[in-house]
Amino acid sequence: MRKKSEQGFTLLEMAIAISIFGVLMLYISQLMTSQIHLLNSVTRQNELEKNARVAMMNILDEIRLHKATYFDVISDNKVFKVYYDPPNKDVEHCVIDINPNLSGPDQELPREIYFDVNDSSLKLGEWIESTSNHNEYLIADKIKTITLEGVTDGGVINSHLIKITIVTIDPQTKDEFQLISWSRLY
Repeated sequence: MRKKSEQGFTLLEMAIAISIFGVLMLYISQLMTSQIHLLNSVTRQNELEKNARVAMMNILDEIRLHKATYFDVISDNKVFKVYYDPPNKDVEHCVIDINPNLSGPDQELPREIYFDVNDSSLKLGEWIESTSNHNEYLIADKIKTITLEGVTDGGVINSHLIKITIVTIDPQTKDEFQLISWSRLY
């Protein structure tokens, strides 16, 4: 009778297999780390773009919603405000306020959208006239700057066209995204 040879893997074969497996796992882990880093970077950039688009859409919607809008330039601090002058009303209604004085004399002025510089966010303000209460809702955050400027035509400001520029910033990486749009005032 013939005896069957019982052979297994040698120690050298096992060491080679483990080192090949280790090198492959190191390569795969480096690939996964770079993919996760890329995913996080793209996600942050996408969030910046989303915040800018949401802010822009809300500003444009408010301008379109209020047909009798006009903008006012306060030259000492370059504040642009878009006002709505409703028919049969004596009070102007501020539709968009880029630099509001929320604790000053115009605190009670009804405004729809305002940019809170301290919070780097665009907010929707809701003034309840009967109670003089103020509710605010976040529209978009991580906003560095919002500018509204009248478009000039031969050195004269066109009072029916404004340029809106929104810059968002990622506080961790300091990456920025800029979105520009134009809107016609009625």
